[in-house]
Amino acid sequence: MKTFKDLIFTEHSISSIEKGAKQAVLAFDNGRSISVGTGAKLFRTSEDRPYEVGFFKKDGSLGVVHILSSTNVLLNENSEYAEVEKCCNEEDVNLIMKHIQNI
Repeated sequence: MKTFKDLIFTEHSISSIEKGAKQAVLAFDNGRSISVGTGAKLFRTSEDRPYEVGFFKKDGSLGVVHILSSTNVLLNENSEYAEVEKCCNEEDVNLIMKHIQNI
């Protein structure tokens, strides 16, 4: 099972307009992937919850991800809309990663 420690953060493509922006993208064995952004004012984050998380479906399009509780995550691959989870900490990212890998 891949965890937060497997993420490798590199300069985000928006770093030309938002200095310090970093992103990690990681593909999972089930064909889905995660994108974790940090370090930019454009991301909806806070100092103690510095990550914004996107969930990518098998077809590469962005899905819907929401943390419902400390143990449950909503992942929707059937919505025509896309939503990211804002203000995440490492524990939240690990929870989302676990759920994506278990779809």
